Amino acid sequence: MVFEIRDALYGDIVLSTEEARLLNTFEMQRLRHIKQLGNVSLVYPSANHTRFEHSLGTRWMTQKIVRISDLPISRSDRELLYKCALIHDIAEPAYAHATERLSTQGFPTHEEIIQYVLDGTYKSRVLERKDVENRFICDIITSEEERHQIQSILTNDLEETNKPLLRELIRGYIDGDNLDYLRRDSFFLGLSYGNYDDRIFASFRIAKYEGEEHIAFRDSQDTLNSILSILDARFVSRRAAYVHHAVIIADDMLLEALKLALAEDAIDMFDIFILADYELLYKMRNSADARPVVDRLLYRNLSKRAYVLGSDTSSEIKSKVRNFITDVPNCADFKQQISEKSEIPSDRIFIHFPLPSGWKDFHRILLVSDDGGTVTLGQKMPSNVSLLREKYDSLWRFMISTYEVSKDARDRLYDACSRIFGFDGIFRPKKTPEEIRKMKDDFIPLLEKLRAEEPSSMIALKVLLDKDKPLSRYDIAKELNIKPPTVSHYLTLINRKLSNDFGKLLTMKRVGRVKLWTIDRRLKEVLRNGLS
Repeated sequence: MVFEIRDALYGDIVLSTEEARLLNTFEMQRLRHIKQLGNVSLVYPSANHTRFEHSLGTRWMTQKIVRISDLPISRSDRELLYKCALIHDIAEPAYAHATERLSTQGFPTHEEIIQYVLDGTYKSRVLERKDVENRFICDIITSEEERHQIQSILTNDLEETNKPLLRELIRGYIDGDNLDYLRRDSFFLGLSYGNYDDRIFASFRIAKYEGEEHIAFRDSQDTLNSILSILDARFVSRRAAYVHHAVIIADDMLLEALKLALAEDAIDMFDIFILADYELLYKMRNSADARPVVDRLLYRNLSKRAYVLGSDTSSEIKSKVRNFITDVPNCADFKQQISEKSEIPSDRIFIHFPLPSGWKDFHRILLVSDDGGTVTLGQKMPSNVSLLREKYDSLWRFMISTYEVSKDARDRLYDACSRIFGFDGIFRPKKTPEEIRKMKDDFIPLLEKLRAEEPSSMIALKVLLDKDKPLSRYDIAKELNIKPPTVSHYLTLINRKLSNDFGKLLTMKRVGRVKLWTIDRRLKEVLRNGLS
């Protein structure tokens, strides 16, 4: 007997009776309430799809690989593989993209949770906390041999597994897991990067390399194109979603709330593996210290960027940042320094360290020719792999943010960081919507005064507005058929008359010896209305 489940991407997904029994366990049903992308939905509102949907998709994509590539896998191994694909995310914590970093701080690891699920420890921990009528995975998978095989496929603990091929179809460089999440994430993000080349499904092979059998790919131009499209999609997904500055800020706020809630014993370490996303947030609200941070997350009242270092930062400054991670007192001193220099309380300042680059050893992907010859992707396409590595390295970011919303406060924080690092960074604080509204309200009377006192200068403004791009005085003079010095006089007059506490209407930059003028983008609409 089979069960069909409708999926938004693939249509009907067909499961066996045994798989359907696994689907109804507590561990799998919990995944219905864990977002696949966590706090990414704070940036992309439609990204509310769950680990449950992804688990079904991974199961389906894994079967698609085996069938279309016609891999020589026995029926019993296929059944085992599909079970593993279906339950591969059962060890994921709530808000996984953020909380999985806690494994370095004494929290249970992925491998430990998998073992707890299979040996019944997880079931005991859940029943200590809540009444549950669902069965658990340990109630369904009772064979010790099958448990051992599943653990060896889903973890790195049991390296002696005799089924490395099955592991690589779920936990490889290109596998059922990432072929689903790339397509699913891009669909719900509303981005097109998930439209990778489908010919990859017919390209999987089994090859002997360094004395062992591994998953490889057919060495052909079509396959290489498919592989590159998938690797590029992985990079784009990381750049667009996972390392978006607002997501990093939200994740770090979540981790701060967790730290505060743990300190007050409002939660314990196992809660992140038992509770779902919103269950965890609301339980953390029992902590008086964590509650304000949790409420900010619930209503997207995030801290604001004030200072950002990018990948072009000197190695000396990067080394200083790395030292902050390992030297906690030094980092605390740095935070106190910028607090004192900016006059912003230290508890309203966040330090956001660079995330791991996300790079994997993609150069080790195996390619096998029709005559049996095997090479790695790095050997076949070294320049492409090297370029991809550089792109991942370019995602390096170090940020300082604050709860202070005014531009003045964030400017002070920016200046403090710039002085300490001796580097301006790649981001300058922007005005808030309220500040921009006040700037517009203050600007309209100035515009009317200029029109009354110096009407001739308005023609230069109209040219800049119509062209909507930076122009030199020579460009404007040619357009108006007047002399460049006259244009210079108009521009100087405009900037003197149309300025206030928020800045000037016109901005200027030099390209060589030429000055290029443009209108502050935030005031263009006001100017259009004022000149109409």
